[in-house]
Amino acid sequence: MRIRLPDRILTVFLMLLLIALGFWLALVAGGYIAVPFMGFPAMEIDDRIAVIAGCAAVVLLAIRVIFANGRRRGSEPPAQKDAFLRRGEEGEVRIALSAIDAMAQRAARGISGVRDLRSEVTAGEDGALTVRLRLVLGADSNVQELSKQVQEAVAAHITAHTGLQMAGVHAFIEQVGQPSTAGQRTLE
Repeated sequence: MRIRLPDRILTVFLMLLLIALGFWLALVAGGYIAVPFMGFPAMEIDDRIAVIAGCAAVVLLAIRVIFANGRRRGSEPPAQKDAFLRRGEEGEVRIALSAIDAMAQRAARGISGVRDLRSEVTAGEDGALTVRLRLVLGADSNVQELSKQVQEAVAAHITAHTGLQMAGVHAFIEQVGQPSTAGQRTLE
């Protein structure tokens, strides 16, 4: 969820107010500022320490909120969400990385022994694609042979259907020996 600018400004203002109040209350509790109507002079030292510790926690939390508010996830340059296919007289053709991801999953699931998977496709600056797979393989799987088959199948499938260059297909074997995923939760 993205916070709008007026809400961000209000949050920062309230947190700064909370920090100032926390410091003021800690100084009063410590006896550095005399405020007779607050009753702090009558407090025991343990109570004063507890109030000061509480104020410090509130101040640190407010500072954390301010810094979290200033560092948005969307402040990085946007990730490339598509890949260039070709340009002709008719125009340009691009394909969504999510579509290429679906192709990669379809190719990997077509290999016998792959029980479940997650995948991520990224496009490099040169346009070459990288596919990262997290695989769950069936019991009695030859991990080395099966992972090689998956890598080759995914690369060949994507190249054959899109003509795009592959920078690599990286496979991480997350689990071996899980029975069929029917009725079980999938990777998250």
